[in-house]
Amino acid sequence: MMVHTPLEGLRVVELGTHVAVPSSARLLAEYGADVIKVESLIGDDWRRSGLNVGLCIDDFCNTVFTIQNNGKKLIALDLKTPEGKDILLKLLEQADVFVTNVRMKSLQKLGLDYDTLQKVFPRLIYCHFTGYGHRGPDADRPGFDVAAFWSRVGARVDWVEEGTFPVRPSGGYGDMVTGLLIYGGILTALLGREKTGRGTMVTNSLFGTSIWVNAQSVVCAQEPASHAFPEDIDRPGSPVVHDYPCKDGEWLALVGIGYAKNFPRYARVLGIEDELADPRCENEKTLADSGHIADLTRRIRSIMLTKTSYEWEKLFTEADLVFSRLNHFKDVQHDQQAWDNEYLEEVTFANGVKNAIPRPPVHLSGYEQRRTVPLGRIGENTDDILHGLGYSQDRINDLRSRKCIQ
Repeated sequence: MMVHTPLEGLRVVELGTHVAVPSSARLLAEYGADVIKVESLIGDDWRRSGLNVGLCIDDFCNTVFTIQNNGKKLIALDLKTPEGKDILLKLLEQADVFVTNVRMKSLQKLGLDYDTLQKVFPRLIYCHFTGYGHRGPDADRPGFDVAAFWSRVGARVDWVEEGTFPVRPSGGYGDMVTGLLIYGGILTALLGREKTGRGTMVTNSLFGTSIWVNAQSVVCAQEPASHAFPEDIDRPGSPVVHDYPCKDGEWLALVGIGYAKNFPRYARVLGIEDELADPRCENEKTLADSGHIADLTRRIRSIMLTKTSYEWEKLFTEADLVFSRLNHFKDVQHDQQAWDNEYLEEVTFANGVKNAIPRPPVHLSGYEQRRTVPLGRIGENTDDILHGLGYSQDRINDLRSRKCIQ
């Protein structure tokens, strides 16, 4: 049980599936909010997402589902029945926040759209998430993150060499980023309510979030810059802000942002001090205009291939230069820096499997943070929640027998 948390007393009802909305509600739960997740009688489809990567999806063993839903109470309702909808409305009577990604046409049919609910619950913060935004020709179009976040804006093809296979991002990556903004939007609305006493509608989309986080590339691609994407690997903006392969097949990223200051420092470690006297190396513009950027980049690449990544790490560390190994996902569980900062938490699931589970990385020094606990079955907390609403066990059993709840 949590004590001394910043969002203690905040009541949230989530009618969400997959990643974006559930991850935003998980953040609210992480810092103390009482979050009730409403699922259908067959459950959130994300419960079954681990199948395609060989993970267990059994109750109390579901690694993927736990990540986005830790700390929530679970209730399963058939909202197409009057009894199921009535239970949801009773939950909303007590709620500060309602967050959902159900498509708006379906919400309108159920009488759960913002215009309807705000008349009954004027203080309710109503958050609705879509693939492409609430206006325009694609407002009602369905969209997962690979489509609306990654593919629509350009990252999948403009981040890789021309002609190579498009980027294949981590599952739910765009959703998780979008969930952070949903979380921030909900907290902003709650702060506004403290001043006005009124609720509001919070909206966000995968498409809009992708435009925002790719803002620099979106602007650079426009006139007058008309920067070409994908970028030529031999013509980076700076030869010391680039990725290079090493002798052992691993890669290092040089991150010498601030060319005038940092190019000489990298040049000394790489043994190319002669380039410092070349007027073509005066700045990034002279490198690009002269075409020397390509020759210099290829020269550095050939030098980097003469040593292993570990040898280069030692040299760059001794010179106090900014760089990073291009790690693999499998390396994260062994990264002491992640453990020391509590970015990972070891969780033992019901099948005995122990996993290093990622945690929200925001720590508040004066408050506690929720621990990760494996999620239970569909409707795990249905009875307890309904008892809290005044339902008798006989009434609950009757609703379950008629498939209004699970």
